[in-house]
Amino acid sequence: MTPPQSSPPPSYADVDADTKRLRDHQQTREELLGRVHGLKNELAEWRFKMDGRVKDYRGELSALKETLASEVGALRKDLEETSARLKKQILVGDRDGASSSPARLVR
Repeated sequence: MTPPQSSPPPSYADVDADTKRLRDHQQTREELLGRVHGLKNELAEWRFKMDGRVKDYRGELSALKETLASEVGALRKDLEETSARLKKQILVGDRDGASSSPARLVR
C-alpha cells in the first residue's frame, strides 16, 4: 500500500484569500442581521399602530351597537303603543256600533 499523498502547505496567498472571504462573509452576516433587526422593529411598530386602530374601531363599534339597541328599543315601544291604541280604537268602535274604517282608526 502506498501512503496517502499529503497536500502541500497552504501558501500565504491562499490564507489571504480565505481571510478575505471570511471578512466578506462576516460583513454580509452583520448587514443581514442589521436588516433583520430593522424589520423586526418596523413590524413591532406596525403591530402597535394596528392594535391602537383595532381598539379605536372596537370602541366605535360598541357605541354604534348601543345606539342601535336604544333605537330598536324605542321603535318597539312605539310599535307596542300604536298597536295598543289601534286595538283600543277598534274595541271602542265595535262597542259604539260604528264601522272600523281606516279613517276612524287614525288619531
